[in-house]
Amino acid sequence: MDQTLVNLYQTSEFAEWAWMRQLEEPERKVLGKYLLAGADRHMAILDVGTGGGRFLEELAMRGFDHLFGIDISASLLAAAGKRLSVYPVGVKLEQMDMRALTYPSESLDCVLALQQVVCGIDDPAGRRQALAECFRVLKPGGIFLCSVLDYSRRPLNLLVSLISWPFKLLKGEFRYMSYQYLPLLKLGGCWNWQYPCRRQPYAYWYRRSEILRDLRAAGFVIHETLAAERPGRHRFGLYLACGKATGGKTR
Repeated sequence: MDQTLVNLYQTSEFAEWAWMRQLEEPERKVLGKYLLAGADRHMAILDVGTGGGRFLEELAMRGFDHLFGIDISASLLAAAGKRLSVYPVGVKLEQMDMRALTYPSESLDCVLALQQVVCGIDDPAGRRQALAECFRVLKPGGIFLCSVLDYSRRPLNLLVSLISWPFKLLKGEFRYMSYQYLPLLKLGGCWNWQYPCRRQPYAYWYRRSEILRDLRAAGFVIHETLAAERPGRHRFGLYLACGKATGGKTR
């Protein structure tokens, strides 16, 4: 587990993710189409990087009763537990790294990773391992819904890449020299003025062809990609609906 990232979500980013409730337009669309419409309310669903539990709450309100949530932050899990305690359904929350899921192979009907959680993993092998783990625990015929930061959707990214490059050198952050590792422009809703002088986690912004390649390499069948049509917090996200084919081989 990246302790720097854990600390971030237990301090400056805690309130932002712990109390967030509203689902964005693309989140509602992908959930509605691939999960909520006519789904078995007893299916086993895992929310990876659950944060304050907003997706689990949406599912609990709609009668789903076999829910699991994981996060690297114990503080966020505590906030999620408090939020979900008012619903009379079974929700199991655990602190866990998505690169090493403890669930048995082919044990879950649906896996959600809709808060760009893969983008917080700071090495390519780790990101590929996270996708492979999501594939492993999914039952044949199961659904994987995920989102990533899409480099092409934020026009400012090239400028941010150029400006951050010398700071990476000065701070010795050589593993993040790729232009697709970008600093967080805001922390706790405020401009991140501390970035030039302090080491901080980076977010990895995918090229669309890259995430499609990695998902296919993990074994997924890609059903659909969609992006936000209106401004919002997650307007730079690319949302992907994937499946594990019946008879799909677990790796």
